[in-house]
Amino acid sequence: MSSSAQLRPVTPTGEAGTSHVAEARLSAVVRSRGPALVLSFRGEADSYTMPGWSERIRSAAESGTPIVVIDTNCLSFLSWRALLTLAREAERYRSAGVHVCLVTQSRTIMRIAELDSVTRQLPIHSTVVSAVSRALHDVTGPTIAATPG
Repeated sequence: MSSSAQLRPVTPTGEAGTSHVAEARLSAVVRSRGPALVLSFRGEADSYTMPGWSERIRSAAESGTPIVVIDTNCLSFLSWRALLTLAREAERYRSAGVHVCLVTQSRTIMRIAELDSVTRQLPIHSTVVSAVSRALHDVTGPTIAATPG
């Protein structure tokens, strides 16, 4: 079962009156996929929208859901800083038992992630389905089929 809800806008720090512009440049739709929370981002994840990007990721990771999937397939731009921030948050929440992963079909982003030791640890998948399936496997372990006997 899936549900959708729009996240509340996050005002960029130190920039009065610019929340509507930042909101227009980066938005996210939240959906539930079983035990996973999927954030589907649209727009641009850059230095201007970084406060909203970070806050949405932290909010999802602290929601009590064991799996958080960050879907960036609809982003028109993902900065190195945004990718690094996501990888650091994933590492931080991993120790708290929350599996955070990235979904992208961009081979460029996948290659860039391989360049740094922190981003290399970020689980990256090409679809939400594969991300949730792999995260479920990692969180619960392999399922053993019952055999008659």
